[in-house]
Amino acid sequence: MGKKRTAEDRRKQAEKSGFNFDDEDVDDRPVPRFVLGYTERVCNVQVELWQDDLRTLKRFAEFIASCTSGILDPEGKATVQTVRNHFRRFVSGWNRNNPESLITRDHTNSITNYIKGPLKKKIGLSNLKKPKTYMTIENFMYMERQLWQSDGHEYVHDGYRVLISAKLKCHVFTSTKVGEISESSSRAGTGNGLLYKHTEMLVAWKNGEPKLRYSLKREFAKGMHDKEDQRPTHILYEHLPGQPLILSPIVFLLAIFLARGAFKSYNDIQQILDVKPPSDQGYWVLDWADHVKDLPVFPTMTAKGMTQKIQTAGTFANQIRGLSIRAGMERPVTPHGIRREYLIQATNKNFSF
Repeated sequence: MGKKRTAEDRRKQAEKSGFNFDDEDVDDRPVPRFVLGYTERVCNVQVELWQDDLRTLKRFAEFIASCTSGILDPEGKATVQTVRNHFRRFVSGWNRNNPESLITRDHTNSITNYIKGPLKKKIGLSNLKKPKTYMTIENFMYMERQLWQSDGHEYVHDGYRVLISAKLKCHVFTSTKVGEISESSSRAGTGNGLLYKHTEMLVAWKNGEPKLRYSLKREFAKGMHDKEDQRPTHILYEHLPGQPLILSPIVFLLAIFLARGAFKSYNDIQQILDVKPPSDQGYWVLDWADHVKDLPVFPTMTAKGMTQKIQTAGTFANQIRGLSIRAGMERPVTPHGIRREYLIQATNKNFSF
């Protein structure tokens, strides 16, 4: 054990490290939680509506409701939930911009009750809610058959069929949000999403047969930008007992990786299937080539092939929406609908389909 340091020793160390003992470079302003630029912008949109002559929060809530057009209501009335969301964003933006005069939780709870009760009655707010969509395993099969057997849609490149199918399976067989694999609107222009360096492909051996596994880390999981050690990792498996090959996520991912030249030491499927782990190991990691580590797993495509630009969440959502409509579904499938069904299955049966 080292020598016990005195308070004077610690003071000298702090001074040596550059600590300034006067208070000129600090203030007593509260420090708000870090949020993404997109979140800050949508909150500030509501803050800009504030007017000095709107003296009470109740009046401001009514003003928000009166200037909001509804989509679900036949008469164009805003819904209770929409007004509540706009008011919540206003409070968040106000408190970030005005830490010296915070709107307290007691006030926000009171206004929430006001919107749900007196204000709803006064101006006729709607109670309608957008129907939630779910993608069952049957829907999934319809979409896959449409994509590979019946789809006459002309993609800018037919490779998009492989990308769509592979990404669809990532959402079906894991609980990832669309913005964790694609570039979300909240991170527009950043290129953030699932990159090769966030993933790992390996060959495991079981009963003398190779089994491919693909793990992906949700590097941009919602609400975890400052919780790196808590970001979940998911594994996709090659073998799906009793299911057709078209449902195997590994098949389509391998096609993408080989087309990209993503493996450091392997150029074709046979080389990968011939891999045998050393006798003292149960698996062997297939290293990525250096040139792909910072590239997106699911890029955009041109007529010439894959680019180095990540696909946006909005583009993928439009792709599967169109595919589900062409497959004859009454309600278009959304990425949220895929995840919602996954979580329900996992909750009800302690596992997902």
